[in-house]
Amino acid sequence: MEGNRKKRLGLAVCLLFILYITVLSRVPTLSRVTHLVPLWSYTSHGHGKQILLNICLFVPLGYFLASIFRPRFTLLIALATSLCVELAQFFTYRGMLDVDDLISNVLGAAIGLLIFSLLSKVDKRRWAAWAMLTAGLIGCIMVAVPAAKSNIYTRITEQFWFSVSSLTVDDKVNIEGECFLYDRTTPDYSIYVGGEPVDTVVDGKQFKAELLGLEEKAEVQIKFKGRPLMPTGTWINPTARGAEVEYVSGDVPVIPGLPGTAVLKSWNEEYDTLIYQDGNRLLWLIGTEIDKNTEVIYHIHTNEPEKLPENRVQYGFDNRGFRPPADERASNELEPIDHYRVFEREIPDEYNVTAIVVGFNTDGIITWNDSFRSE
Repeated sequence: MEGNRKKRLGLAVCLLFILYITVLSRVPTLSRVTHLVPLWSYTSHGHGKQILLNICLFVPLGYFLASIFRPRFTLLIALATSLCVELAQFFTYRGMLDVDDLISNVLGAAIGLLIFSLLSKVDKRRWAAWAMLTAGLIGCIMVAVPAAKSNIYTRITEQFWFSVSSLTVDDKVNIEGECFLYDRTTPDYSIYVGGEPVDTVVDGKQFKAELLGLEEKAEVQIKFKGRPLMPTGTWINPTARGAEVEYVSGDVPVIPGLPGTAVLKSWNEEYDTLIYQDGNRLLWLIGTEIDKNTEVIYHIHTNEPEKLPENRVQYGFDNRGFRPPADERASNELEPIDHYRVFEREIPDEYNVTAIVVGFNTDGIITWNDSFRSE
């Protein structure tokens, strides 16, 4: 009887921990994401840690299910549990509805079932089971909690449209612009500047905001009802003539020779790289000589994934890039500007572009990445 009580307690701990890691610890996002193509994450790069986490998370559950119920029911119950988790994430906006998560979870439960079968022949299987449960919980905490906390920030520019159409300064700083969610009704929101709330009036997709004054450059932020404060990727910089809208932090460098319509969207001093958007094209300015094994990458995100190229639909974004050769002109390379090599890439118009993630990939390792909203 005492043994059964401990097994039920272990099962309850597993279920509560799974609920916390997959739902309760996550900050709700603004849009729902689904991946219904089986094995998409197994056949693409960069998802190994998440796959391993989803497997490990259900190993202790599989063990305790097998120890309480008939082993042949273990995988069925694990599948039902995983499905409930996926639906909870979907309806609460706290994760994606992903078929691969179901596969990984059931695989983890199968490993737990196998461990139970092996340990059932060992007299000291009780302490071994609790040791496995403890190790599993600690490992999942170390991996899952930081990932859950960082998730909303790394994907923020993909979730909503935001732009400033007018910025004037009299006795106050007056901001006008547009903000809306792509695939659901936009909840009430307020505009913040530099972390401080400002007077905001919302009229449909349009907003007006005003603040008393601004002494230094600050980012415009937004707080949707029920969500944390979110970045917009837009900064206001006070100038001698009033104020200007900018899209990178710090002092914006002046590069002579660029088109007057080009807007600086991303900038990294360490890699001496600037990326401008000029209408429907990106202009890469790369000053330092990059290693021949380094690829320039840019991921184009959209709220219309069904319109992506056929081989990209399952991933939800368009993965593009190029490798500038060291000793010859690359395709779409323009005349140099100052000491910068200039590369031109068109922004596709066959689907709505919500955000662009740019960076360098060196031997499979992302050595720099940044994201910005496409105007």
